[in-house]
Amino acid sequence: MEEGARWTTLAAEQGHVQAQYELGLLYAGGRGVEQDDEEAARWYMRAAEQGHARAQYTIGERYIEGRGVDRDLAEAHRWLSLSAEQGEPFAQDALANPVFGRLPRDTDGIAGSYGGSYLCKDGEHGVYLELINVIPSPYSESEKRVWGMLGFFPIIAGQNGGLADMAGSFNIYGFIEEGGKISLRPREWLVEPEGYGAAHIEGEIDRREDGAWRITGTALTGVPDYCSDLIAMQFLP
Repeated sequence: MEEGARWTTLAAEQGHVQAQYELGLLYAGGRGVEQDDEEAARWYMRAAEQGHARAQYTIGERYIEGRGVDRDLAEAHRWLSLSAEQGEPFAQDALANPVFGRLPRDTDGIAGSYGGSYLCKDGEHGVYLELINVIPSPYSESEKRVWGMLGFFPIIAGQNGGLADMAGSFNIYGFIEEGGKISLRPREWLVEPEGYGAAHIEGEIDRREDGAWRITGTALTGVPDYCSDLIAMQFLP
């Protein structure tokens, strides 16, 4: 343990609320201590229980993600609400997360509806992507957090009735990093076809000359090289 982390730990153990929050950050990022999501969540919770607004927001986000704690949307909403009541802007935005059944604000034009397709070995799938909530990350000025929904439907069914004739949809969350890298991960199914797995999306997002955003990348299913060539264009008003 580095010297700075040692002093932060001593202060946190004596009940200093800001030190407790900062110790959570150290464990989350592995700075001066070994990275440990559960230990990070424990110190965030200690600070949150003392009324630290940013810690309340952070532990709320942890409950959404299931990171260092068991995923619990009720607890997430409770902590985010407590934080938002103290004026924490990140918590106020997070309460617009579609997992809570509310529509969030558009932030910079990336949010919106996208349509396109991706090709897998079982055939070509149409894709409808709704980026509902795009907000700044509390951990990095060069990163945004994304929530939304992804739906897929058949364009060309696979041979012998392959799975490409399936349709379904699931909630997603992810990140947009500086330079346009986008990563979207599946959450709970909304419409789940039998025998079908939700895909991770890894790719790039850029803006065309007409102002529409475009996502290009790969749908990752857990089977190497099974899908590729995802392209989704934003629908302009």
